[in-house]
Amino acid sequence: MVNLSIEITGGKTVFKANQTISGNVVVECSQPIDFKSIEITFKGTAKVQWTEHHGKNSTTYTGKQSYFENTVTLLTSTGQKIPSGRNTYPYQFTLPPNLPSSFEVQHGYIRYRMQAKLDEGLTSKKNQLFFTVLEHVDLNKISSAKHPSSMETSKTLCCLCCASGLIEGRVTTDKTGIVPGEYITANGSVDNMSNSNLRKCSMRIVQVTQLHADACGAGKTKTIVNVLTDSGNMGKPCAKRSSVTLDTQKLQLPAVVPSHQQFCRVIDVEYYVELDCKTPRCHFNLKVRAPLEVGTIPLDHGAQGTETSLDQPSYGAPSGMAPAQYSIPPPSYASAATVTIPKSDDNPQEQTYAPQYNYYDWSQPAFTYK
Repeated sequence: MVNLSIEITGGKTVFKANQTISGNVVVECSQPIDFKSIEITFKGTAKVQWTEHHGKNSTTYTGKQSYFENTVTLLTSTGQKIPSGRNTYPYQFTLPPNLPSSFEVQHGYIRYRMQAKLDEGLTSKKNQLFFTVLEHVDLNKISSAKHPSSMETSKTLCCLCCASGLIEGRVTTDKTGIVPGEYITANGSVDNMSNSNLRKCSMRIVQVTQLHADACGAGKTKTIVNVLTDSGNMGKPCAKRSSVTLDTQKLQLPAVVPSHQQFCRVIDVEYYVELDCKTPRCHFNLKVRAPLEVGTIPLDHGAQGTETSLDQPSYGAPSGMAPAQYSIPPPSYASAATVTIPKSDDNPQEQTYAPQYNYYDWSQPAFTYK
């Protein structure tokens, strides 16, 4: 029996560009075995792919970007065997600069992995380990982050080609910059000048992902919207010819990737506080989106002149609060949604994986702020 695995020094799972990853490829066998070589491959890739159907025809769109692929031979046989028991073979690899954060979304991903291979001649064993790369985004270096975000949108409801009236929606937030785990305060209002009742008006945080593919020399984009947090039972209906306000809606951001993915040309990520007004079923909902900037270093932290460490994330006060008004949450990372990566030519076995992101746990009673 032969078991092949990969260990990372210190059990780390989160890295940043230019950082060195080290550890061991481990071969455990019940008896001595012949082999040709032991190697490890480091790989970073982004890929999007989706299919659109047009009647009886369909078109598949694909976009790819490779960041690195490097194979290192750890041991080559000169006639010796791998002895029985536990055998370790050290590796070391320095990540290149300008890497986007790990990310998983429907129809796309940005993934980083290590794959070990034991070549036994006629057969080979493979095993791989996914790890997270996290680009650090300091909100204190984004000029708009401390300022409120706002947006106003309107639409006219029509019924049987006759205008029913105008609906206007407005949303404002206390700031634009936010980190995972933090709350943002949003206010909204709706003026319903139509002849239709709005079933529900509610606030939520949405993630808008754009996937970019090449299509016959031209670009093709697919947009995916995921609702991350909503105001739950705090939504309100709005009767025809009336108005409604949604005051002081506190929305908490879960563990998510930072905004934009500036080093990836096939995936872009944006965040918004969205006011969603559910119109009668024959109409599209009115959606008003105020943009957010999601970072990894919170507002006011940068004023201390220190840099957040990936080994121990640092935490600053929520925006606008004096130090006496809050307690610092313990450093942590939190997992995003887990995905299942199927077995393929690139994946020796089916695996589950969840990227890890900075998370500021102000949700605990000791750290919750008002």
